[in-house]
Amino acid sequence: MLLLGGGVASAELYDPATGKFSPTGSMGVSRTSQTATLLSDGRVLVTGGQSTGGSELDSAELYDPATGVFSPAGLLSQGRDLHTATVLKDGRVLIAGGTASDGTVLATASYTRPITNAPRGQNHARIVSGDNVGGRPRLDAGQSSGCVWAYQGRRLRTCVGAGH
Repeated sequence: MLLLGGGVASAELYDPATGKFSPTGSMGVSRTSQTATLLSDGRVLVTGGQSTGGSELDSAELYDPATGVFSPAGLLSQGRDLHTATVLKDGRVLIAGGTASDGTVLATASYTRPITNAPRGQNHARIVSGDNVGGRPRLDAGQSSGCVWAYQGRRLRTCVGAGH
């Protein structure tokens, strides 16, 4: 079990069989209120959170338990904390909601490129901005449908979420 955050960059592993903690690599930045998402290959994607200075972070890191190393994984479309990060069926991770530095509840999202079966040593967990960069769809949180709508320009592409 990986324990991280709480306003520090260090991380620890907990072994429930022995009840003992042991140090592992450190994140590149201290975080609190971040997400840590277990990927299908055993790596952990850490996104957003709040810095020790109180500002929301737009960075992401990837932890590899085989090496004990955190590596940069790109930037979110904006800084956020108290958000969600959900692994989708195709291997992407949807990062949605949360709050901005001014306390505003966010109705935006970012997602990663597919990362299932990504070879170790190659960081395929790069964040794709939610801002329609390079022709990629922009993602916006649906107001009442319980899903996130993906737009390409002005054309609706798909709904990702419960019941869709």
